Amino acid sequence: MGDTSHRIGLSIKLIAFVLPVCLCVQVENPSNPDYRLRSSWGYSSSNGPSTWSSTYSTCGGSNQSPINIVPSSAKTERLSSFKQTGYDSGVSGTLKNTGSSGYSLKFTISSSSTAPTITGGRLGDDTFEFAQFHWHWGSKNSQGSEHTLNGKECERVQEYPAEIHFVHYNQKYGSLTSAASKSDGLAVLGFFYQVSSSDNSELSTFLNQVSSITSKRKRNLEFNADLLNANYTKTWLQEITEDLAEAAAGINNDIEFIDQEDEDDLKGRKYRYRGQYKKKNKIQPQPEPARQARASSVTLSSVTLSKLFPNEKLPDNYYYYKGSLTTPTCDESVLWTVFDTPVSISESQLTTLRTLSTSGTSLSDNYRPPQPLNGRTVYYRAVLLTPVEATLSIAGSTSVFASMTILSIVFAARLGLPLPLPVSNVLNNISNARRDKQTDQFIIDKIQALRQIANRFEMI
Repeated sequence: MGDTSHRIGLSIKLIAFVLPVCLCVQVENPSNPDYRLRSSWGYSSSNGPSTWSSTYSTCGGSNQSPINIVPSSAKTERLSSFKQTGYDSGVSGTLKNTGSSGYSLKFTISSSSTAPTITGGRLGDDTFEFAQFHWHWGSKNSQGSEHTLNGKECERVQEYPAEIHFVHYNQKYGSLTSAASKSDGLAVLGFFYQVSSSDNSELSTFLNQVSSITSKRKRNLEFNADLLNANYTKTWLQEITEDLAEAAAGINNDIEFIDQEDEDDLKGRKYRYRGQYKKKNKIQPQPEPARQARASSVTLSSVTLSKLFPNEKLPDNYYYYKGSLTTPTCDESVLWTVFDTPVSISESQLTTLRTLSTSGTSLSDNYRPPQPLNGRTVYYRAVLLTPVEATLSIAGSTSVFASMTILSIVFAARLGLPLPLPVSNVLNNISNARRDKQTDQFIIDKIQALRQIANRFEMI
């Protein structure tokens, strides 16, 4: 009985020693007072978004995300275009089922790759470096995206069953972890997914790997069964402590880094003790039992981020506002950019996402509902064409009547004059006109820009 109590007590001490380095969230902020409470959140009724603020005080802040975006209330601004580097180049990284530490499918760029950067536009003169992207999705097509447009549930059901977030940190703060506590520390680009009848081939690189990382078992610390029956001594515990220190320095192979791709998050790394130690009673450990779950991550190379954008480029028009992380600790450090041009995804590809789980629990419905705006201003960046630009953009590609119609729309928008006919009907008629494929797409892009201008003036 005494030996058993000693072993249990020693095991508890060992777990208490290792546990602080076993917890992680998608973006770490060690300076947040609630940082070490982050393992208890989720999306169930007992630990879901409605409960977060009671555990993580910053989740109850006044600048929380996501939000419902109302286009007619957004303030239009003319801004410079984004300037990007590296989004068209291949990078390597790790695709991971984050399990209960993040409830998502996440790609983290490798330190060996040159990280893409973005500046300009709504980001001003600061340069933000890409760190990771991840998805949020629903168990059905009626839910899944975190941001919403107009707040009409029936529209979101049909159009936005998922959302992808590209996370960047401000280079002036040096790392993702350091930037997470700064009001201008992070920049996230968000895109909605719209259900399509055909697969999005650019998603195949990632979704083809899902079968190998479908489930992730909870593993704070794994012991061999024989270790729990050994007569442990203080010397053995000291030996483990020394080996953990050696592992952190990268000189001991008996300890395995599980989350090694999170390079900015040393405290978030998990350690698994293999049990290959000599003990005073000479009991030799038995072979480690087979794992009950598949690997939770895979390494990918030559990933081109721009291929995940609509038409492989950042759209000119977007909404932007000041907000927060959408998962605990919900730090209000994010410059949000939400594009209203959706990315396509097929029903079968959504089904693949929905197979992801952790410890038998599905990762689907991993989204936070819209949070109160609390007086914040949502802005809209639109390409406002001059009358000459509008006319030249369609010259030679459509009828004189269509050209004059577009010109009248732009003039009316600029002068605040009423239109002599329904704008929406004219735009639809023009965009549905028969043209060759290349020209038609060019015109449709211009019509979409003009439609959004008209929306800003509340003329449709």
